[in-house]
Amino acid sequence: MSGCHKQKSAAILALIAGMAIARVGRAQDLDYAKFESLFGETVTMSATGKPERLSDTPVLMSVITAADIARSGARDIPTLLGRLAGINLVHSSTSSSVIGIGGYADTSISRVMVLVNGQQYYFDGFSNVFWSSLPVELTEIRQIEVIRGAQSALYGFNAVDGVINIITFDPAADRLDRAQIQGGSQATRDVSASVTQPVNERSGIRVTVADDHAHDSGLVVMTPGQDHFAINPERRSLSLDGEFSLADESRIGIAASHTDATERSINNVYYYDARIVTNSIKSNFTANSDLGRFDATAYYTVLDVPWARTGNFPTFAIEDHTAVLQLSDLFKLSPVDSFRLGVEGRRDSANAGVATDGTLTNLLGSGSFMWEHRFSDDLSMVNAARYDYQSLKRRGPDLPTDLFTNADFDRSVDGLSGNSAVIARLDSDNTVRLSVARGLQLPSLDQLGEVQHATASDPLPGFIFGNPALRTSVVYDEQLGFEHRFDDGDSSAGLTLFHDATMKHTAGRTILIRQDGLNVVYGMSAGSLANGVELTVQHKAAQGWSWGANATYERLHQHAELYLDDGTPTKKINANIGYGWQGWELDLYGTAVGGLKGKQIIQLFPGPELSPAVKDYVSLAPRLGWHPREYLTVELSSDNLWAYYDTPGQRMPATYWLSVSAHY
Repeated sequence: MSGCHKQKSAAILALIAGMAIARVGRAQDLDYAKFESLFGETVTMSATGKPERLSDTPVLMSVITAADIARSGARDIPTLLGRLAGINLVHSSTSSSVIGIGGYADTSISRVMVLVNGQQYYFDGFSNVFWSSLPVELTEIRQIEVIRGAQSALYGFNAVDGVINIITFDPAADRLDRAQIQGGSQATRDVSASVTQPVNERSGIRVTVADDHAHDSGLVVMTPGQDHFAINPERRSLSLDGEFSLADESRIGIAASHTDATERSINNVYYYDARIVTNSIKSNFTANSDLGRFDATAYYTVLDVPWARTGNFPTFAIEDHTAVLQLSDLFKLSPVDSFRLGVEGRRDSANAGVATDGTLTNLLGSGSFMWEHRFSDDLSMVNAARYDYQSLKRRGPDLPTDLFTNADFDRSVDGLSGNSAVIARLDSDNTVRLSVARGLQLPSLDQLGEVQHATASDPLPGFIFGNPALRTSVVYDEQLGFEHRFDDGDSSAGLTLFHDATMKHTAGRTILIRQDGLNVVYGMSAGSLANGVELTVQHKAAQGWSWGANATYERLHQHAELYLDDGTPTKKINANIGYGWQGWELDLYGTAVGGLKGKQIIQLFPGPELSPAVKDYVSLAPRLGWHPREYLTVELSSDNLWAYYDTPGQRMPATYWLSVSAHY
């Protein structure tokens, strides 16, 4: 694409973006198809809240499009993410994963924020994200945006390594009527269907149902008699998504979902079998006024774990409630200055009975500010700041075995986060991005108030206690990226350097010896440094050849041994090649991982721990797709052609399946 044409497109997009401040609310409200057709490029709102080309966004971002997903052969979202540069993927079973960005894959607390159409999915009771509880199918996804680096000022607490924003098709603008059935190895049986009902020209409702099943034969049973951890993953999901445009151009959105999943997960260094039932409702309102574009979003999520069991602790249950209200106003004070003011209120509560000795409640209030300034068509900057105030409570009996009383939980913490990002276009083909950030990671309710009593089989009987005195962890992050786009418009290459400094971690442990045995208490520990480099090159085409490769080298230095690098490979290479012709598609994806220790699982006593060593590995995932009719797709694919380990206790078996999908 010529430089003149790019400048003209940028000017048109800037004009539309200014108009869109009065018309566009959440990311799902954007008419992606219209903008992408106009500019021939992926469009995003995640950096500033207004539509812009991916090549114009100041933050370092990768986007997985619907076309990428259609040719991926993947069965789940973590598999897609693991093919990106700088993304670390650790499996705790064939159906559950931990995702890390920029040097970390921490199983003790999530450092990455996961959103579905702007709604956060995070379970305070386990300090983690359950990917199986997300109420979204791959066929519903328009694009997945991965923003690298600390983004707390733009998105809130725990977005210290990055943000994964999953955006589905808009039921008001995109007619998605599709059914898919899939079956294969490990007794895989997946069924899903989506139906969209237009209400009028600018409104619609989509309903999606899904039922997934597979056998998990990959668990390494480390102690005889403890094979009940080889639980088969099951998942059922029902979701409703509606978007309605009113006569005054304002817009109302509603969403409701239910998921019921059974899986094995890793929390810290322990395996848990658990059933996770998630119910959520959400509503949003977007309107234009003389003061800018006003957006209000509210959602309420109940994440219920009827049972969770592990070899070291008695079976327990958890119920986690989250209520969130977000208000923002996006406005322009000049043609080159855009501002966004926001407030957020959040209430989290978790009750695990004897595992928390009562109900833990966290009240969070925040205020945020964003300013974007365009110095010229080739240089712009985004700055953001956010203040968070957290208040903690616990209500329940003060038990004599508990290390802390309810009064110890009557405390608060606060903190300030900030982001600044600059994009400079050197010429029509070369772009440089620089970002610096201060992020905040708040302790989870699990880390603040856990009370776990070891079983008699544990050779070290006693308790594991949370600690209400835990403080906020501060993360400083710097990212530098260079991107070159080739003249064909379909090819690009990039280089990214990153540095991450975590001042303190909440993963520390203090040992206390009491009459009831040896006890472990959460504490703040020394920090860590993560440094790395990422190289990416790709060429995308619907017909003919498509190919890509990325390489990541990263090192994590801990000031004290916290085993945070167990899930972080020092080097990783992803590559893919594909060819499309006359209704056929052939694709091959490969991954090579080196320098991976593997997350050690302190689990399953008595008896020896028979953890196999995690070695460097290579995996290949082929896919063959056929479109015999415009509305029909038949696909034969594999996630990996041979078995490998990325966790000592979990063997990832060879998998293959056949799927048939139809549009109607």
